[in-house]
Formats: sequence, C-alpha cells, structure tokens
Amino acid sequence: MSDLSGAFELRSVTPPTVEVDFGAGPHAMVASMTVLNLTGRVPVDGPVDFTALDAFPQSKNILWSGTDRGLGEALRTRPRIRFLEWRDPVGDIDLTGTAVGTLRVLGCGELRSLRLPVMETLLLSGPSRSLRVELPDAGYGLDLRLFPENPDVRVPEGLHRVRDLWLRVGAEVSASVLAALPELEKLRLDFEDPPGRLTEPGALAACPRLHTISLAGAYALGADDLPDLPGLRLLELHGVRRSLAKAVRDRYRGTAVRVHLEGKVSDAWLDRNLNNPFRNWREESEAAAEEAGLAYARARAAAEGVTPSTPDRLPRAERALRRFVADLNGIDQRYGVIETSEREEAWEVYRGLADLFHLPPGGEPSGWFDEDRTF
Repeated sequence: MSDLSGAFELRSVTPPTVEVDFGAGPHAMVASMTVLNLTGRVPVDGPVDFTALDAFPQSKNILWSGTDRGLGEALRTRPRIRFLEWRDPVGDIDLTGTAVGTLRVLGCGELRSLRLPVMETLLLSGPSRSLRVELPDAGYGLDLRLFPENPDVRVPEGLHRVRDLWLRVGAEVSASVLAALPELEKLRLDFEDPPGRLTEPGALAACPRLHTISLAGAYALGADDLPDLPGLRLLELHGVRRSLAKAVRDRYRGTAVRVHLEGKVSDAWLDRNLNNPFRNWREESEAAAEEAGLAYARARAAAEGVTPSTPDRLPRAERALRRFVADLNGIDQRYGVIETSEREEAWEVYRGLADLFHLPPGGEPSGWFDEDRTF
C-alpha cells in the first residue's frame, strides 16, 4: 500500500496536534512539547516575536504557514529545529544556514523558490511548474518526495542529481518526467487513482543507474510494459491483479531482477473497488477496505450538488464529515487496521471530501477530524 509513515508525519506525534499560543490562554503549552503548531496561532499581520520559541527548549518540529515573516532567520539561531512543515508557502523561502534536515511543503502553488541547506528529506506537495530549488550538489543524497496535485508533473528545477524519488500521482503519469534525473537509482511510484497507468515506460532508460522500482496501485501495468533495464535488481509491485502475477514472475525468472509482489487481488474484487481510496487496506482486511470505501462513497454523495453559494454547506459538511470519521472509528474498532500510514491516508481522504463542500482550508473542518477520531 501506499505507506506514508516515512514522510515524517507531524500530525501523529503524541499529543496528536500541539497548538502554541504566543500568549496566555487555554492553548498555552508546556515547555516539554516537541511539536509546535504555529498555524492559526500567530496574528495574520504585523511582526512576529520568535523569541517565544525559546520557551519550548525541547521543540524539534515546527508547523508554519503562509509567508516567511522572519521564520527562516529565527531558525538559523535555533539549531535544535530539525523538522519543518510549511503549509501554503508564498514567494521565496530561504532556509540556508538553518539545521532543518527534513522539510515538508504542502500546497506550494504560490511558492517561487526554495533555498535550502544540505537536506535529508524534502517533500513537495503541489509544486508549480516554475518552482526553483537551490541546495548543495543539486539534491545529491536527498530523499525527494514529490506529490503533485494535478496531472502536470514536473521535477522542480535544481534537483537534477536526486538519486531517490518517491512520486505520488493520480491516475497516470509519463515516465518521461524522470528524464530530468539521470542519476536516479531508486524510484517509488504510487498511483492514488485508477487505473494506475505508467505511459511511455521506455523513457525509464534515461535513468541508467536505476536499480530499484517500487510501484503501488499500477493496476494498468502489463507484464511486458517495463523496458529491459540492465541495472534493475529489484521490482516491487504493491497491488497487482492476480491474473498478472504469474506473467510478471515468468518474465524475470532467471534474471538478476528480484520480484516482490504484494496485495494480489482478483479482477472481480478490484473492479468493485477501483474507485475506493481505501482499497489498499485489503492487505489487512478486505472487509475493512470495503466498509471504508462505502463510508467514503456516502460522504461523497452528501456533497453532491453543493456549490460555493450553497448557504448551508457548512452544516451539511459537518454532518457528513463527522459521520465519515465515526465510520472509520467503528472500522478500526472492529478490524484494528488503522495505524500510522492508514491514519495519514484517512486524513488525506478527509481533506479531499472537505474540498467537495467548497470549504476554505483549515478552520473548523480540520478540527473535526482530530476531535472525533479514536484511531
């Protein structure tokens, strides 16, 4: 399944969400907190006094949103901050001279450029085609996680030496986007939507060092679709039609390529659940996957006909979204399937459902998820 636990998840740190109020009040936190959620807690304009961060000497993770407003400069003098999640960034961001080693950027359509120190992990969700990234050695040694939010996939300029890429896309993607990464060695490609098609697979030959390919949800892949890659040593398919599994093994039998197949499903089951965003949960329980899919379909149906001008869209959204979370609570109680990665998947699906109700980002809908969930 598409495992997101490796994408440094800040939402699941205990306590799940740490809110910081730069003054007194019900959200004032204790000095032992390690994750500081500053989103929505800082006034929208005016100067920010980042010396308040010093009241939390054990904090290593920061959640921030919007423009820089001096955050980069504040982090340069606080090397304990190693993890940063930045939501909806705007303009140009300079983190050179900081100790940030893991950066997660969500909703970066208005981000023009990133200047970074030596990084271990960089996650970009929704980057624009014009985004420029500057970091030492053009990303050599970087674990890059690229999650575009539309079919127009492009590796940002400045990352041409990346060797390790996790690419998460929708229904299909062309392998030609990898031509910008001639030193690529490991590719993880997750398809979030059906049919899971890799087009122009021959373009993988532009990556002669590629030795590991991991595909999740590539249900449209044929046994002979991938080109012969001399350096390939490991092929992993997470989610594969049972009717295809033998043909894949036969193709690579007797070669240097080790084949790992996980999540083999019948064509009939897959046809019923192809549009189910929780179909990968079948690895733990097919019943849980189907029930979660029904909960998702019910919430989607509640959003039908809702437009930005629908006057009661907020209460309609609250009823549907809270029921969706309650349904997931029940599924977890019955089957025990929701761990870290599944919780992150549930959150992403929840956010997508909230968008169907044309609600503004953040605010009450984000809070309902954490208020109601027991998983």
